[in-house]
Amino acid sequence: DQIGGDLTVKGWERSEVMARSSSSDLIKLGDVEDVLHLSCDADCEVRLPGGASVHLKTAHGNARFRLLDDTLKAETVHGSLYLHNVTEVEADTIYGDLIARQITGGLRASIVHGNVFARSVHGSCELDQVMGNLDLRDVDGNLHVAQCQGNARLRLSMIWGSNYELKAEGNVHCRIPKEANLKLVLSADSEVISVKLPGQSKRYQQQNVELTLGDGSATLTISAGGHLHLGASEGGEEEETSADFEEFERFSEEFSEQFSRQ
Repeated sequence: DQIGGDLTVKGWERSEVMARSSSSDLIKLGDVEDVLHLSCDADCEVRLPGGASVHLKTAHGNARFRLLDDTLKAETVHGSLYLHNVTEVEADTIYGDLIARQITGGLRASIVHGNVFARSVHGSCELDQVMGNLDLRDVDGNLHVAQCQGNARLRLSMIWGSNYELKAEGNVHCRIPKEANLKLVLSADSEVISVKLPGQSKRYQQQNVELTLGDGSATLTISAGGHLHLGASEGGEEEETSADFEEFERFSEEFSEQFSRQ
């Protein structure tokens, strides 16, 4: 329920639950109607059955979750939230960053005060408010980013969903499959929209652009407060590692340099 420091949760094949901290006196365990309640006044590490659902009320530090096959609900994380190989995730408030990789279901977050760095979301992705930058790669379901206050980078290697929406106050850099069937609804307050796709390459000096690729069976809507660049995904891209996130702080500068050269 309440974690006073950092929380690490990892699923395993055993049926029992193990919890440890710097002192066993800091851990409080209780069982109410087959629901295990755990609180700790310091850093805490938990091992539990991979098929168990998890509900975290508050972590006063960072929270890390890995190898979970059921739903995860996190109400408040005062640090950063790290996710790796988990299923369905819903987070209310994250005061740090959201770093997610291999989400086998959907990913939803109400407010992220830091950056969002996500890879391979196999369901839908819904982010209500991102106060930092956004770096998102591959969403198999629909995408809805209501507001990103920084820059945004979106890379889609396949189009499985029917509706993709992204709104950012900064620059937006997006890559889509070369043979995508998309209706493109593009908007940039800077009146700089750059489109570089097979068979068409143009720099628009206007606020709104609409294009149809293939049969236009899916819709991609992007709104940028700064510049907007849309290009085609390149094959053979190397998989990124968690170390790439260390360079995320320079994301805004890279965008500015990139767009100034276009």
